[in-house]
Amino acid sequence: MALSFLVPVQAPAADFELVGLEMTRLLQNGHYARLPFDERMSERFLTLYLDAIDSERCYFLEAEIADFRRSYNRILHDMISAKEVMPVAVGIFEIYRGRVAERVQFVEEQLAGGEFKFESDRSISRDREKASWP
Repeated sequence: MALSFLVPVQAPAADFELVGLEMTRLLQNGHYARLPFDERMSERFLTLYLDAIDSERCYFLEAEIADFRRSYNRILHDMISAKEVMPVAVGIFEIYRGRVAERVQFVEEQLAGGEFKFESDRSISRDREKASWP
């Protein structure tokens, strides 16, 4: 019994919907700028989320980005306030995860294929932060 304090205690899972709701309250009431929680904020949240998961702009397609913006730019703030935003975030992330898996499979196939020749004049942009989406 003396070692019972070593038993790990499982922390409750975070309720990200509640975290989002609290974030709205902080931005509206506690932030020095008293940022309005409106369509502009929705647009900023979506842009920051997409940049966070695909900062090099190589997984999402331009058409998907346009669809995300058309679907969520004007309502994301309301979805956060209503605690309904996690399905959106998870859905976007699942598309990203699928693209990463496809890319890993492609690279593995290319590596298994044999030799590489580096005699081409083609180049790869190493900094795609400002590049357009494919």
